[in-house]
Amino acid sequence: SHTICTFVATTSHYFILVSFFCMNVMSYDICRTFISFLPFHASRTRFKFYSYYSWGIPLCIVILANLLDHLDSLSFLESYKPMYATKICWLNNKLGSAIFFVL
Repeated sequence: SHTICTFVATTSHYFILVSFFCMNVMSYDICRTFISFLPFHASRTRFKFYSYYSWGIPLCIVILANLLDHLDSLSFLESYKPMYATKICWLNNKLGSAIFFVL
C-alpha cells in the first residue's frame, strides 16, 4: 500500500542520513584525537552532543522533507519536493533527493 511504501521511503531516508552523520562524527572525533595536543578524556557531554548531532539533524531534514512533500500551501516549492513513494518506495524527484541529501 501507499502508506507502507511512504513509511519505508521515509525511514530509509532517515537511517541513511543517520549513517552519514555518524561517520562524520567518527571522522571528526578521530581527527580531534590524533591532532590534539591536549590530553584526551572522554566526556558524557561530548557524547550527548555527538548523539544529538548525528540523530537530530537527520530527523530535522526528514521532517522538513515530509512537510514540503505534504503541504499543498508550499506549491511554489513544487520542484523541490522529494515525492516520497510516488513511483517507487524512495524519493522520486531527482532535484528533491539531491537537495535533501546534500543539504
